[in-house]
Amino acid sequence: KAEEDADDSEKDEDEEEDEELKAQIEAYKKKREQEEQKRKEEKEALEKAEAEAAQKQDELEEGLKMMMPAQDFMAERARNMEEQIETLKAANTKLKDELKKAYAREDELSKKM
Repeated sequence: KAEEDADDSEKDEDEEEDEELKAQIEAYKKKREQEEQKRKEEKEALEKAEAEAAQKQDELEEGLKMMMPAQDFMAERARNMEEQIETLKAANTKLKDELKKAYAREDELSKKM
């Protein structure tokens, strides 16, 4: 009887240890699953951020390509305007000279009268 009790007691202890080990294994598995899920989410977030960054880069490059013709157009307009300004300055100078001549002729005529 004492041997049976000892066997039963040992059996109970083994079962308790088994239950504790099972609980520890389950807790470890759960913790690993959570860590894997967290790593998976972090990886997905990183991939999403990289994709968004690549898209932004593409958009910026596309915008630059679109701006280049506009920039060329604006530079051409600026050159044209500079040419027009020079032409207007020359015309203005010519008109001032003609005006001076006209005043001089007017002065001469008024002196003769």
